[in-house]
Amino acid sequence: SASALASARRWHHPRISAPTLWSSHACTAPSQHGGTSDRMRKTFASCDRISVPSPSSIRAATPRDAAEIGAIYDEAIASGVATFATGPHDVDERTAWLAARGEQAPVWVLDDAQGVVAWSALAPFSHRYWYDGVGEYTVYVAERAQGRGIGGRMLDALISEAAALGYWKLVGMILEGNDGGKALATSRGFRDVGTHRAHGRVAGAWRDVTVMELHLESVA
Repeated sequence: SASALASARRWHHPRISAPTLWSSHACTAPSQHGGTSDRMRKTFASCDRISVPSPSSIRAATPRDAAEIGAIYDEAIASGVATFATGPHDVDERTAWLAARGEQAPVWVLDDAQGVVAWSALAPFSHRYWYDGVGEYTVYVAERAQGRGIGGRMLDALISEAAALGYWKLVGMILEGNDGGKALATSRGFRDVGTHRAHGRVAGAWRDVTVMELHLESVA
């Protein structure tokens, strides 16, 4: 489901603890939809030199974030338009979820003065090996932090690292009624490639799902 870097190629691993990533002041997430360019590497290198914590930064999630990730997820579930998942997602469940994710399925969070206010995740779209380069993305922002461009920052960061993880395409599954999630994807270059009708139920009611995709390589 979807609502939307240290070393530019290493920070994404969940086992790397407490890296300094994109801050809201000194390091601005680039919006290019490709791999990690030389210019981006220089930008990330400058982030490494920041010694004073910034008011807002994206970093790899750790087990300490489990409770806040779960709370944000359950808040989105309650909206009825974000996901087919049902809660609750307590600290034990989210801790186990984080521990079970491999290197191709990283999770990131955004910290600000209020704590963790957003999280994003990337995972293989299918277990079939011929789809190894296709990833499904997820972005969730706490209600109290919405309207500040945080979803865009999270998706920009995820897009920029996806190619370095071996992905050539990103897919978002947007539930019917999630206008904000669809607008976010569209603003980052994702295309609407169709709708699955009555794809699943939310509170007993059938819901459609729109498929949004972004190819990370030039395709003739």
